[in-house]
Amino acid sequence: MDESTKQMIGSEFKDLCNYWHKQNLGSRYYALDIDLVMIEKEPHDGPVCVIDWKKGRINNGQEFDLGFAETLTYKWFLDMNIYVIIIFGLNAKDGPFDIVKLLDANYREKGCPFSYEIVKIGADWDFIKRVEDRIRGIDKT
Repeated sequence: MDESTKQMIGSEFKDLCNYWHKQNLGSRYYALDIDLVMIEKEPHDGPVCVIDWKKGRINNGQEFDLGFAETLTYKWFLDMNIYVIIIFGLNAKDGPFDIVKLLDANYREKGCPFSYEIVKIGADWDFIKRVEDRIRGIDKT
Protein backbone atom coordinates (compact mmCIF):
# COMPACT_ATOMS: atom_id res chain seq x y z
CA MET A 1 0.00 0.00 0.00
CA ASP A 2 1.36 3.41 -0.88
CA GLU A 3 2.07 6.13 1.71
CA SER A 4 -0.87 8.36 0.71
CA THR A 5 -3.29 5.45 1.29
CA LYS A 6 -1.70 4.73 4.67
CA GLN A 7 -2.21 8.36 5.74
CA MET A 8 -5.95 8.43 4.97
CA ILE A 9 -8.25 9.08 7.94
CA GLY A 10 -11.99 8.47 7.94
CA SER A 11 -14.20 10.91 6.17
CA GLU A 12 -15.99 13.53 8.24
CA PHE A 13 -18.48 13.80 5.36
CA LYS A 14 -19.22 10.07 5.54
CA ASP A 15 -19.77 10.32 9.31
CA LEU A 16 -22.15 13.24 8.77
CA CYS A 17 -24.03 11.36 6.04
CA ASN A 18 -24.44 8.39 8.38
CA TYR A 19 -25.71 10.71 11.13
CA TRP A 20 -28.22 12.45 8.87
CA HIS A 21 -29.36 9.13 7.42
CA LYS A 22 -30.39 8.10 10.93
CA GLN A 23 -32.04 11.46 11.62
CA ASN A 24 -33.96 11.81 8.35
CA LEU A 25 -35.00 8.31 7.32
CA GLY A 26 -36.53 7.13 10.56
CA SER A 27 -36.53 3.85 12.42
CA ARG A 28 -37.54 1.67 9.47
CA TYR A 29 -34.41 2.38 7.41
CA TYR A 30 -31.62 0.59 9.23
CA ALA A 31 -28.05 0.94 8.04
CA LEU A 32 -24.66 -0.16 9.24
CA ASP A 33 -21.33 1.58 8.86
CA ILE A 34 -18.88 -1.32 8.78
CA ASP A 35 -15.62 -0.08 10.18
CA LEU A 36 -13.12 -2.39 8.54
CA VAL A 37 -13.51 -5.25 6.08
CA MET A 38 -10.31 -7.22 5.52
CA ILE A 39 -9.83 -7.98 1.83
CA GLU A 40 -7.02 -9.35 -0.28
CA LYS A 41 -5.36 -7.13 -2.87
CA GLU A 42 -6.29 -9.70 -5.51
CA PRO A 43 -9.51 -11.12 -4.08
CA HIS A 44 -10.48 -14.63 -4.95
CA ASP A 45 -13.11 -15.43 -2.36
CA GLY A 46 -14.33 -11.99 -1.30
CA PRO A 47 -13.86 -10.54 2.18
CA VAL A 48 -12.10 -12.72 4.73
CA CYS A 49 -13.05 -10.86 7.90
CA VAL A 50 -15.13 -7.98 9.20
CA ILE A 51 -13.66 -5.97 12.05
CA ASP A 52 -15.82 -3.68 14.14
CA TRP A 53 -14.11 -1.12 16.38
CA LYS A 54 -15.92 -0.08 19.55
CA LYS A 55 -14.87 2.45 22.15
CA GLY A 56 -14.62 0.84 25.59
CA ARG A 57 -13.17 -2.21 27.28
CA ILE A 58 -14.67 -5.60 28.12
CA ASN A 59 -12.48 -6.45 31.09
CA ASN A 60 -13.54 -9.57 32.95
CA GLY A 61 -16.11 -10.59 30.34
CA GLN A 62 -18.18 -7.42 30.67
CA GLU A 63 -21.21 -7.61 28.42
CA PHE A 64 -21.76 -5.34 25.44
CA ASP A 65 -24.68 -4.78 23.09
CA LEU A 66 -25.07 -5.07 19.35
CA GLY A 67 -27.80 -3.19 17.53
CA PHE A 68 -30.32 -4.75 15.17
CA ALA A 69 -28.47 -3.71 12.00
CA GLU A 70 -25.16 -4.98 13.36
CA THR A 71 -26.67 -8.30 14.46
CA LEU A 72 -28.43 -8.88 11.14
CA THR A 73 -25.36 -7.98 9.07
CA TYR A 74 -22.93 -9.96 11.22
CA LYS A 75 -25.20 -13.02 11.10
CA TRP A 76 -25.15 -12.75 7.32
CA PHE A 77 -21.34 -12.67 7.31
CA LEU A 78 -21.11 -15.57 9.77
CA ASP A 79 -23.44 -17.64 7.58
CA MET A 80 -20.99 -17.05 4.71
CA ASN A 81 -18.08 -18.26 6.89
CA ILE A 82 -16.60 -14.77 7.18
CA TYR A 83 -15.01 -14.02 10.53
CA VAL A 84 -16.49 -11.18 12.59
CA ILE A 85 -14.00 -9.71 15.06
CA ILE A 86 -14.91 -6.91 17.47
CA ILE A 87 -12.07 -4.86 18.93
CA PHE A 88 -12.61 -2.62 21.95
CA GLY A 89 -10.28 0.11 23.08
CA LEU A 90 -10.03 3.59 24.55
CA ASN A 91 -6.85 4.73 22.78
CA ALA A 92 -6.81 3.92 19.05
CA LYS A 93 -3.13 4.75 18.64
CA ASP A 94 -1.62 2.79 21.52
CA GLY A 95 -4.27 0.43 22.92
CA PRO A 96 -4.60 -1.73 24.86
CA PHE A 97 -7.39 -3.54 23.01
CA ASP A 98 -9.82 -6.28 23.96
CA ILE A 99 -10.64 -8.62 21.07
CA VAL A 100 -13.61 -10.95 20.69
CA LYS A 101 -14.68 -13.27 17.89
CA LEU A 102 -18.41 -13.37 17.21
CA LEU A 103 -19.72 -16.94 17.09
CA ASP A 104 -23.43 -16.48 16.41
CA ALA A 105 -26.08 -13.75 16.31
CA ASN A 106 -29.88 -13.73 16.21
CA TYR A 107 -31.51 -10.57 14.89
CA ARG A 108 -34.99 -12.15 14.94
CA GLU A 109 -35.14 -12.50 18.72
CA LYS A 110 -35.84 -9.57 21.03
CA GLY A 111 -32.61 -8.01 22.28
CA CYS A 112 -30.64 -9.47 19.35
CA PRO A 113 -28.76 -12.09 21.40
CA PHE A 114 -25.33 -13.23 20.26
CA SER A 115 -22.45 -15.35 21.45
CA TYR A 116 -18.73 -14.70 21.30
CA GLU A 117 -15.39 -15.90 22.55
CA ILE A 118 -12.68 -13.70 23.99
CA VAL A 119 -9.56 -13.76 21.82
CA LYS A 120 -7.39 -11.47 23.94
CA ILE A 121 -7.75 -8.90 26.72
CA GLY A 122 -5.11 -6.16 26.64
CA ALA A 123 -3.81 -6.73 23.10
CA ASP A 124 -1.45 -4.36 21.30
CA TRP A 125 -1.06 -3.61 17.57
CA ASP A 126 1.50 -6.42 17.17
CA PHE A 127 -1.06 -8.92 18.45
CA ILE A 128 -3.73 -7.52 16.10
CA LYS A 129 -1.30 -7.98 13.20
CA ARG A 130 -0.72 -11.62 14.21
CA VAL A 131 -4.49 -12.20 14.35
CA GLU A 132 -4.90 -10.73 10.85
CA ASP A 133 -1.97 -12.79 9.57
CA ARG A 134 -3.59 -15.99 10.89
CA ILE A 135 -6.99 -15.14 9.42
CA ARG A 136 -5.41 -14.37 6.05
CA GLY A 137 -3.42 -17.62 6.18
CA ILE A 138 -0.07 -15.80 6.17
CA ASP A 139 1.09 -17.15 9.52
CA LYS A 140 -0.29 -20.49 10.69
CA THR A 141 1.31 -20.36 14.17
